Amino acid sequence: MFHGQEYWGRPLPSFGDPEARLLVLGLAPAAHGASYQLAGFPRLFACYHPSQQNTQTGKLTTAMMRNVLEDIRAFLRSPTDDEN
Repeated sequence: MFHGQEYWGRPLPSFGDPEARLLVLGLAPAAHGASYQLAGFPRLFACYHPSQQNTQTGKLTTAMMRNVLEDIRAFLRSPTDDEN
């Protein structure tokens, strides 16, 4: 989509631990509360952006955000494949 654009088409620089079990993205390409794993990548948990518009209109509630964070906590506390 942005591949041919000078600014938006640039690759992202490396950041964080390459062995991380959690990657936080600004925009999630899925419905709120979704979670999925892609081969070779950390698990992705999707959450609506906690913008003023989303929180004041009720699109994202405190309970919805808490549920996603609880799912993330449970995932991080679960053993990795290396630990089994």
